[in-house]
Amino acid sequence: MPTLNTKVPVAMNGLLQGLFGIRSRHAGLSHRSNAQWRRVLRAVLRELDGYWRENVTTDQLHASRLARSLVSAEHALAGDEFWPGFAEGILRFSLELLGDYPDHRQRKRGRRENGHYRLDRLRSIHYTQHVHQKYLTLHAAADAQLPNVPRPLWRTWKVFHDEHGFHQPERTRMDWFRQKHPNAYASVF
Repeated sequence: MPTLNTKVPVAMNGLLQGLFGIRSRHAGLSHRSNAQWRRVLRAVLRELDGYWRENVTTDQLHASRLARSLVSAEHALAGDEFWPGFAEGILRFSLELLGDYPDHRQRKRGRRENGHYRLDRLRSIHYTQHVHQKYLTLHAAADAQLPNVPRPLWRTWKVFHDEHGFHQPERTRMDWFRQKHPNAYASVF
């Protein structure tokens, strides 16, 4: 079977650059052969494994399911038609990260029942942010040009520094921002 070169979507190149760096051998190609896709996707799986192990504190059952989903995606890379199996492993990994793997095999046709999309039978996902993370999120929201968030944000902090000085705790800074820009704070948090 001839080696086919497929176009690399711009978003995929951006993702690979974020994972491996702009100058990485995994980023920057406009087209890839199946062998090149397999190499980079194996590297992506190694990265995902590292990220979930570093960021997800969970029970042993959940950890084994997360690991198995990535192994499934890696095993798919051994076949000629690897994309569907790879996508299945990544999709299962994503759903497991949300809490559980859905099972609607017994579902009847028609309208979905309340709670159809809930994946909290075995565990619940809950995100928290400490003050520094909120501060960084506010800057990311300004960079993403979310509505109501003042841009450029440095001008807002200049007003704060003029009023309170530079050596204030982040909590004081974020409390001030919430009072002075309640719509922006509410739209982000």
